[in-house]
Amino acid sequence: MKKRTAVVGIGTAALAAMAVASVRSRIKAMPVPETGTFPNTMDFARWGTGDKTVLWIPGGPGSDVPQGTFAALSGAQFRPLLEAGYSVWQVTRRRNMPEGHNVEDMADDYARLIEDHFGGRVDVVVGLSYGGMIVQYLAADHPERVGKAVIALAAARVTTWGHDVDRRWAQARDGGHWRKAGEAMAEYIYPEPSQWRQWKVLGPLLA
Repeated sequence: MKKRTAVVGIGTAALAAMAVASVRSRIKAMPVPETGTFPNTMDFARWGTGDKTVLWIPGGPGSDVPQGTFAALSGAQFRPLLEAGYSVWQVTRRRNMPEGHNVEDMADDYARLIEDHFGGRVDVVVGLSYGGMIVQYLAADHPERVGKAVIALAAARVTTWGHDVDRRWAQARDGGHWRKAGEAMAEYIYPEPSQWRQWKVLGPLLA
């Protein structure tokens, strides 16, 4: 029985190793973005060089372009757009925004970016979560800058609860408390207080 168990264990480990190797090879084959920073401090990651442009405005909390494995996974997500002739630009919000700089002001930042660096208009703008709130203002206040607008997983305003989670996440990250930051982010996935055990489990993974 022990010998059979050992054989099964070795076989399972071999299959797991093959699966990991397969995933790693696929990730390596995925498009790697060009990254940089615009003069106005907005960071970007660009996939592809197509003539048509997708401006991708990410959600929160935080405002970062993907790096490493996450950049490769994003490349896989964008592959259909790249194959359709689009270049995809994921652009963060400005750094060191002044106090009182609201969502509508952020939309103005993106409108100026489009005017200054994208020929005055992008074919598609996609706003994910918090980015979707920005896109609503961008499309309403600057329709000449946007061909089509896609609002994904977004609402019209941030609730008091959402502000609280964002603030705790930012404070934890600013203080280098990554586990606490991960637990705060886990609340977006498991928002009920009774689900605190999931926060403790998922927090370190997100951190």
